[in-house]
Amino acid sequence: MSAEEPSSAWPDAPYFYRHFTPENLSALSALNLPPNTTSLPPTIPPTSPLKFLLPPPLPPSNDYWAFGTHWTNPDAHPTLSSAGVTQLYPTSLDSTLSSPQRIIELRRLSKSLLLAFLELVGIVSIAPDQYAEKLQDMETMLFNCHHLINQYRPHHAREQLCEMMEAQLERWVRKDEVGWEAILRAVKE
Repeated sequence: MSAEEPSSAWPDAPYFYRHFTPENLSALSALNLPPNTTSLPPTIPPTSPLKFLLPPPLPPSNDYWAFGTHWTNPDAHPTLSSAGVTQLYPTSLDSTLSSPQRIIELRRLSKSLLLAFLELVGIVSIAPDQYAEKLQDMETMLFNCHHLINQYRPHHAREQLCEMMEAQLERWVRKDEVGWEAILRAVKE
């Protein structure tokens, strides 16, 4: 084996795993710290190995950088105005937009997008150098459609989780029925 090849497929464990001993865990539980505590009481020296058993503190502000991307804590959906895009549907309905109203707005935007495409085809056939304004209008409509669809994400995630749980329950019930049938056959024999 050459020196260039890795000796393990996985990286080494973090250095502080050695501090997770039964003695340290019992000493930490004896402190009766409230849940989600990120610092030790002042009576414990800062060099104590118990500090490694606590979760790290949250970032000092709600914004942080990870992997070159800016994140907010908690994650907030950007508005169209913060992205520099004109909002084409009513602003008053942005947060309280009910399902039928969103559908109406999405249909209106998709019909407008189709009409804008037909106008773009007409403009390009007559004066090809004047397409930029119509293309910008279509981009704004697409951004608005995308923003409205993204507002459905939490609802969609909840619905998908409910469906997965129902499917899991059905699998458990089927397995239970098969098990009981096997037991009854074994008892009859």
